Amino acid sequence: MENQPPVSCFCLTYGRPRLLEEAIHSFLQQDYAGPKEMIVLNDYADQILELDHPEVRVINLPKRFRTLGEKMNTAVALASHDVLFTWDDDDIYLPHRLRFSTASFDPSKGFFKAASAWMWSDDSLSGPAQNRFHAASCWSRALFDTIGGYAADGSGTDAIFERQLEARFPGATAPFATDRRNQPAPGMAALEVGGALSRAGAGRRFHGHAPRNPEDCRSLRRRHAAMGLGGHGAVRALLAVGL
Repeated sequence: MENQPPVSCFCLTYGRPRLLEEAIHSFLQQDYAGPKEMIVLNDYADQILELDHPEVRVINLPKRFRTLGEKMNTAVALASHDVLFTWDDDDIYLPHRLRFSTASFDPSKGFFKAASAWMWSDDSLSGPAQNRFHAASCWSRALFDTIGGYAADGSGTDAIFERQLEARFPGATAPFATDRRNQPAPGMAALEVGGALSRAGAGRRFHGHAPRNPEDCRSLRRRHAAMGLGGHGAVRALLAVGL
């Protein structure tokens, strides 16, 4: 039987609701049958975000966090479940990400991510390429708590986090091996950067596992562009001043 534990996806955002809409849409498009939730943590004081959906909880805070690491730790603390997924607000995740990740997740190891990614640029795929790809990772709360979470740092928190895990649990962060011989295989994440899909300097990326072919990535991007939040309504961005 496929492993389908309750999962929490945490998404940090600051002043870019149009990108956030696509990240939320990709969460709502997940084909995962187990319980799931998305925590959206917004600390842009001049913008209040609203979305009415039972699986998405938007939390607006009146003051910006001092560091990215502290913001990430707060999002994890607010999550209800013990298998946690990073979910970047400027990324699009393929519909099978949660299902494939949990099926491949080894509780004794407590950490999962793909080893490599296909690069998407100017409407074409290349690769696979290797990088940290922390934004496509998931891990257990127990593992997170053991190392004290993310460092209270403004940059490089993902690298520090994984180095601390590796130091404490050698081999824990070893990525899931992928098949480089053909089109993206099980465990492969597709990454889209720049080109026509870049918006206001923000990199756009596809993370996911087992896209069957390059057209899967292209058609998913078209669906996001055409459907918004897929019938769930747009994220409402309200100016806090004057409310």
